[in-house]
Amino acid sequence: MDEKVFWLSVFGVIVFLALAILDEWFISLSIALTLVAILSLDVKVERRFFRQRNLLQSALGNMEGILMKMDNHLRRREEWIFGEVSKVEHQSRELERNMKRLEESFEEKLDRMAEKMISIENDISRLRRNLAASIGSLDERLKWLS
Repeated sequence: MDEKVFWLSVFGVIVFLALAILDEWFISLSIALTLVAILSLDVKVERRFFRQRNLLQSALGNMEGILMKMDNHLRRREEWIFGEVSKVEHQSRELERNMKRLEESFEEKLDRMAEKMISIENDISRLRRNLAASIGSLDERLKWLS
């Protein structure tokens, strides 16, 4: 901005002096005023540019802040989700262990029940044999008595 102002000022002074030398005061004055207007317009445009640039930088800073907050929030949410997943995995492993213990316990109980059933069947078979033997001996006694 300073370099532009300097060169426009130099150009304006040269034009003003050249026209003043030629005795064209009115033209030199109007050209000088035009150069001043252009210069002030250029300065206004540059100020507006810098204001807009500052606004954009401020908006970018705000956006960066928002993005950082979102990033932190997402990281916390991700950590919470991973924590919940690890809890569920732990509970799942615990359930699997409990299921395995229950299956083993159930199989042991089934084996004991099968052994008891075999024992009961053996007892019933013995009882039948004894009953048959008793009935046979009673038949023989009845035959003997008759």
